[in-house]
Amino acid sequence: MDCVDLSNDKLPPNPLSLVFLHFYSVLVGYFCLSSWPWSTSLSAKGMATADRRVGVAVDFSACSKAALRWAVENVVRPGDHLILINVQKEVLYEEGEMQLWEATGSPLIPLAEFSDPGVAKKYGVKPDAETLDILNTVARQKEQIVVIMKIYWGDAREKICEAIESIPLSCLVIGKRGLSTVKRILIGSVSNYVVNNGTCPVTVVKSPEHEG
Repeated sequence: MDCVDLSNDKLPPNPLSLVFLHFYSVLVGYFCLSSWPWSTSLSAKGMATADRRVGVAVDFSACSKAALRWAVENVVRPGDHLILINVQKEVLYEEGEMQLWEATGSPLIPLAEFSDPGVAKKYGVKPDAETLDILNTVARQKEQIVVIMKIYWGDAREKICEAIESIPLSCLVIGKRGLSTVKRILIGSVSNYVVNNGTCPVTVVKSPEHEG
């Protein structure tokens, strides 16, 4: 079943429209997921054979692309669902639905949609050519791979952990920035926070330029 794009809908930002959009987003997410062969409640035994939800935290930086490439080469296998988790710091209030998405995150966005510059702009993201090439390549080369993105707004550490639980993810791959000791103390490491607080297995991939 195809997911419905709301990019052309112009709903006034009033409470009733936001309630409608909330339930619409939930339904779209449900049908997007249920139209693919995965169960919403996988047992530990069934997780090994059922389709997995492999998450990758992406911000389109060099370290996130390294994490995405590592996940594609070492984790993702035919039948998996590759779910990109992107967190934006600010919300654009040009559309009423943005006020809702700040709390719940965006609907699930298929690869074909977030590859479209117009759709990506609506969500405030700018997927680069290299990231899109990695995703389109894995979608072609590995059978039955489904690539989708979900966008959150707020603190990256908290929202990534929220995504792990709410989607939910089978595992997560995240890149590690080469922060100095001072910066790590002052602002904290997103990857360290997710490793310590995430409720699924988390793999941290160090960017090549920070190795050594």
